[in-house]
Amino acid sequence: MVNLNVGVLGMENLNAGMLGMENLNAGVLGMENPNAGVLEMVNLKAGVLGIKRIIAGVLGMVNLHDGVLGMENLNTGVLGMVNLYGGVLGTENLNAGVLGMVNLNGGVLGMENLNTGVLGI
Repeated sequence: MVNLNVGVLGMENLNAGMLGMENLNAGVLGMENPNAGVLEMVNLKAGVLGIKRIIAGVLGMVNLHDGVLGMENLNTGVLGMVNLYGGVLGTENLNAGVLGMVNLNGGVLGMENLNTGVLGI
């Protein structure tokens, strides 16, 4: 274990198949694993939990806004979500306050809502 910030627990694992954690911000838990087949999480902003996965077949999440959880997957065949509006969850949400999901990869279920306050599948 390696502590990068005073009073903050940070862990980092460089071996494949093992969970590695690294705290990038004081008082915020962030995890990052550079090995394939392992879950990795990265905190991009203080006080906000962000998760990002770049390996195929694995769920990845990226937080684009403070206090807002967003998910994004760059690999085909995997569900990815991206939050484009603060406080609104969606892979691609076109209207504020509306939950919309869009899948850009083949073979995966995608949802998209174009109307405010209406859930579309």
